[in-house]
Amino acid sequence: MSRHALITGGGTGIGAAIAKQLHSEGHKVSLVGRRLEPLTALAEKMGSSCQGITGDVTDRESVKQAFSEATTNFGPVEILINCAGIAPTAPFHRIEFEDWQKTLDVNLNGVFHCTQIALSNMKAAGWGRIVTIASTASLKGFAYVSGYCASKHAALGLTRALALETAQQGITVNAVCPGYVDTDIVRE
Repeated sequence: MSRHALITGGGTGIGAAIAKQLHSEGHKVSLVGRRLEPLTALAEKMGSSCQGITGDVTDRESVKQAFSEATTNFGPVEILINCAGIAPTAPFHRIEFEDWQKTLDVNLNGVFHCTQIALSNMKAAGWGRIVTIASTASLKGFAYVSGYCASKHAALGLTRALALETAQQGITVNAVCPGYVDTDIVRE
């Protein structure tokens, strides 16, 4: 059965790999990210059942607009993949609060915004799948990425809580915790 999947951070890295897999299984795919170029490049390769949409997961109005555009073109979002993320590195004593906050905004608040917006249609339909790409950093600490670890720990806790809240509503909420993956986020 073809479903509509929306993937944040879908233009590159793990998000792009997930998009390709879901598309190969016959799903309609909406790729959401801040940079339109990688989104449209991937969407063009995958064909008419894939679209690139600009959106910033840290801005709730931008997320609403991206979901609205995605829904207009492909119907309600039935599968949400929260994959947008950043991983700045620095010793804890050198982290500027603005960098700390930006990491939480992308890695945690972005999951909050997207999931909360997606859930309303999923609840109405009685079916939905939400997967957050966490990290092994959501399971233990790593030096020099304390903001990343904190945000991913929180995203995993949110996932666990939502899994319990939605279990009787036909909606599954899960996290995947990959280790090191050679992607742009790691190279940067």
